Amino acid sequence: MTPRDSVRLILGGAVALGALILITASLYVLPEWEQAVITQFGRPLAGGAVKDPGLHFKVPFIQVVNRFDKRILNWDGYPNQIPTKDKKYILVDTTARWRIVNPLAFLQTVQTERGPIPIGRHLGRGHPRHHFKTQFGGSRSQFQHHS
Repeated sequence: MTPRDSVRLILGGAVALGALILITASLYVLPEWEQAVITQFGRPLAGGAVKDPGLHFKVPFIQVVNRFDKRILNWDGYPNQIPTKDKKYILVDTTARWRIVNPLAFLQTVQTERGPIPIGRHLGRGHPRHHFKTQFGGSRSQFQHHS
C-alpha cells in the first residue's frame, strides 16, 4: 500500500463518516405517542406541527425537533391546608391532567412539557387562598358530577 492509497483511504473514510453524520442529523423518528414542532433559529416553521408517526426529514444543524407527548399528562401538586368559610382547615391535594392538542400553540406559550409545572404551582401552594374560597366556598352542588 502506497502513501497515496493510504491518503485516499483516510479521505474516503472521512467523507463516509461526514455523510453518515449528515444523514443521521437530517432524519428523526416520531413514535406514535409523540408529536413535534420543527423550529429554525428558534422560530416555528410555517408547516405547523408534525403529528404523523414515522421517519421524517429536517435540515441538519439548523432545524430543531421539539417533541411533545400526545398522551394524557399528569401534574400532582403539594397538599395544602385551606381555610373554609367557617374557619376550619381542610387538606386540599391538587392534581391536573391535560393533553397537548395544539403543539405549536403549546410551544409558543409554555415552551416545553416541563413548563406547565411552574404554571400549575399556582393551583397549590402559591395560590391566593381568597381566590380558592371564592371558587369553592359555595354550595356542595358545584362539586356534583354533571353528565
